[in-house]
Amino acid sequence: MDKATERANCDALLNRLRDLDGFVPDSIADSEKPDFILKVGRKTIGLEATLGVEGEYIRATKQQQIVCRQESIIITNLKDREPRRTNQEIVDEMLDTDGSWRDISMEGMTAWLGKVSKALDSKRTKLNQPDFQLFDENWLLIYDFPFLANDVLARDQASQLLAGLFVKVPTADKDFDTIFIYSGRYLFRWSENKLVLNHKRLE
Repeated sequence: MDKATERANCDALLNRLRDLDGFVPDSIADSEKPDFILKVGRKTIGLEATLGVEGEYIRATKQQQIVCRQESIIITNLKDREPRRTNQEIVDEMLDTDGSWRDISMEGMTAWLGKVSKALDSKRTKLNQPDFQLFDENWLLIYDFPFLANDVLARDQASQLLAGLFVKVPTADKDFDTIFIYSGRYLFRWSENKLVLNHKRLE
């Protein structure tokens, strides 16, 4: 993820926190390991940012621009798998209009959790590397894309699955103090062994 995208996602989170809690950092500095350093009074917060996105989705959007720019694509079954699919297989999948059903219920949500879990594991590993800077607080932002559906079922299933993910004790010595999952209108926060959700409604 390039720095401009990291900063845009960071700003989206901070704008949400400003509206929710009045949280406004005194300064934001670009960095590496972590991606940003926030100053809030005498406190310093390290913020690491990452995307929660399937590699197949990124490849599909690139293929759309190359082979079918004017076509709508089907994204519900784009997920990383072994063996890795070819570009042509992904194009066939995203343009599949034969009327077959696609599972977007609990099985689809389990795949969503796998995507989030993969991003979380990767960043926890990075946090525990010797060259990762630690501060008064250490935050992680997982910017989920595509966003969760804006319905009660998706909200409840995501909350249930994330609760199960976070109650598992990390195997590494160090963990993030606060973990945010930002998914459109949904902002999940795991901190002090509690999972809370803000659902931003349409104005």
